[in-house]
Amino acid sequence: MKSSELFILLNDLSINFEKTIPIIKDLKNPAMRERHWQQLKESITNMTFLSPSNANFNFELLSRPELIANDQKIKDISKKADHEKDIEDGIESIRLRWQGIQLNLEKADPKSDKSDMRITKISKTQELEEVFNKHTEQLAT
Repeated sequence: MKSSELFILLNDLSINFEKTIPIIKDLKNPAMRERHWQQLKESITNMTFLSPSNANFNFELLSRPELIANDQKIKDISKKADHEKDIEDGIESIRLRWQGIQLNLEKADPKSDKSDMRITKISKTQELEEVFNKHTEQLAT
């Protein structure tokens, strides 16, 4: 009788371990920011311990039934963090690209003698137009 109880216990532990692996993967997501951890704390009751900086954050806490029961919420927030990270990376690449663009200024109307040099415009170049159109489309999506 005792061996079957032990088998049931070990079986339950192995099933919980199997369910915990995807949760660990989602919580280990490097795109997770403090705001995502806060969303997890707010959406899963009794999970105030959730924080990567918590010294007591261990496997025993990760295998709690509350976490396993909310695995879909964790997965959704982790996916959201990935999406937000992609947006942040895209904006950063746009910023870096625009830092390298040289803008040429010219008189507003170079044919007019009355043209005041203080009134200038950015001269349109092929590169500038291509980058502007590409980044406008990228930001819109």
